[in-house]
Amino acid sequence: MRKKTRRILIPIVVLLILGLACIGLWSIKITSYTVDGNERYTDEEIFNYIFPTDNDRRYIVRLFRKWFKKENKVSIPFVESYDVDDVSMRSVSIVVYEKNIIAYMEYLGSYLYLDSEGYVAEVSDHAPDAGENSSEGSVIPHVEGLDFDYFVKDEALPVEDPEVFRTIISLAGEIQKKQLPVSLIRFTLSGEIILHMDRVRVYLGTMKSITGKIRRLAEIYPKVEGQAGSLILRSYDNDNPNADIIFKRDEYEPEDGEN
Repeated sequence: MRKKTRRILIPIVVLLILGLACIGLWSIKITSYTVDGNERYTDEEIFNYIFPTDNDRRYIVRLFRKWFKKENKVSIPFVESYDVDDVSMRSVSIVVYEKNIIAYMEYLGSYLYLDSEGYVAEVSDHAPDAGENSSEGSVIPHVEGLDFDYFVKDEALPVEDPEVFRTIISLAGEIQKKQLPVSLIRFTLSGEIILHMDRVRVYLGTMKSITGKIRRLAEIYPKVEGQAGSLILRSYDNDNPNADIIFKRDEYEPEDGEN
């Protein structure tokens, strides 16, 4: 009888222990976290994106998902990818890799955010908030004056003149590198590029020597920052970097279509 009793009791005890262990593990949830690499979102917003429900935050659920390679990778707007490491049963470390957004365009009520390759990285119902920064720290400029009839997310815009588009993307990238506060890049009907920087309107002329013009603009802008007027760099040329650069205080030249 004793042997039979033991045979019965031992599995029961084991099951009870396992049951209690599972109950204990079920009650353990992620309660602390650190987030690195995020500029667009707060730490709490990133955490809530990745762990949206109580079950997602339970240690045992996360453990089983890792064992069976069933981890849920969520899609976060403007985030390329992220990594999550367990610090303890109640704590995780999150590293976020945001998309490199350099400009945005408006199309039929939607806002198309472009990456450094000129691809439509995100589509949103909202334009950037005033003063919102890109991943490099410069204001995300609005691009106007490019014609296209449709777009496909994660592909380049099918503009009428691909060369102009490549130049605009290169220009936006240079603006980002120099951290210039350009809020608008306008490509006019006559082919001129005009930048809006607070109360300063910058006339770059054609696309010729555009990288040198932006480099020169980065040197000049601190001298006119806070003022209102037109900064004219049309005559700048890589072969003639000392060409006259004019700043007309409290004046601006009319753009195409303006009186």
